Amino acid sequence: MPCVNKNKPIPLRLPEVTDRKNKTMIRELKIAINQAKRKMLSKRTATELIRLGYTELKYSDLLQSVCRERKSDVLEIFGSGWSLASTAEKVLPDSYKVGFNFSGYSRFDCDLYFFETTIDNYLGEAQRNLLRNLKIGRLVLKNLWSPNIDVRQIAKKEYPSFQFIKDVWVPQDKDRTFSQVKSIIEDRQNYSAIGSTFTSMIAMGIQCDFKAIILHGIDFMGEHFFQTSDTKYSAPFNFGRLDCPDGKLDDNLVTNSTFIDKDLECAYYFSCNIVPDGIILRALFMLAAERGIEIKSHVPSVSTGILR
Repeated sequence: MPCVNKNKPIPLRLPEVTDRKNKTMIRELKIAINQAKRKMLSKRTATELIRLGYTELKYSDLLQSVCRERKSDVLEIFGSGWSLASTAEKVLPDSYKVGFNFSGYSRFDCDLYFFETTIDNYLGEAQRNLLRNLKIGRLVLKNLWSPNIDVRQIAKKEYPSFQFIKDVWVPQDKDRTFSQVKSIIEDRQNYSAIGSTFTSMIAMGIQCDFKAIILHGIDFMGEHFFQTSDTKYSAPFNFGRLDCPDGKLDDNLVTNSTFIDKDLECAYYFSCNIVPDGIILRALFMLAAERGIEIKSHVPSVSTGILR
């Protein structure tokens, strides 16, 4: 009988997953675990915020307030992309304006504004200082599950009055994007997060039956609007590029605005390969068109390439 070394670990061999059904099961299991973790973290953060005196904003109530408070049939959404620097002068006075994160450095008064960073670092401090100096109708904290949300900083620092919203994470399936986005638009009870913040804001605009949705600074690639060479806007930090947050560029990335202006169709395919938000935006564009809603941007950018 061979001698067995009990102290030597027995190597664990997992069978290779080659069957498509098994791969699907493993993917669904990972998604379920991720969803459960996000739900648990969101619940914990919400409990702590309520203890501090903050209140939850139900998504159905948000939709009702947007419909009640808006003064026109135009929704304008502000991202932080380079194109905002050149479209700011075209902002309409009576439109319903939605901003998020650091688009507030444009200094527009927003009816609705989302933020998702309270962490104790230079970005969290920049976000706090920015929010204190903006005129906002309704301020909402989202992504309660995120490690960028630190309730201790909310308790210690002075924030303007805000509510929080719980989101439902929707993992994007590139083979089912259209049906996923359609289901989100039909669900008026939950704030569904698929892709970036602006995709959820466009879905909200469709749900509220705006006739036109205008995008500012939704570019996917290039610099932020407060970093372009000829900008009049400024921010107290260097946040890198939209396509490369650490500020470094890979040789295989074509990211300058000249390329985007010359070949919008190529920019569309490029954005879909690099940024899945492009596929989501295309689905939103198609669903909006079915309802007679126009989604547009004032300048050539990746987003306008997608919206052609």
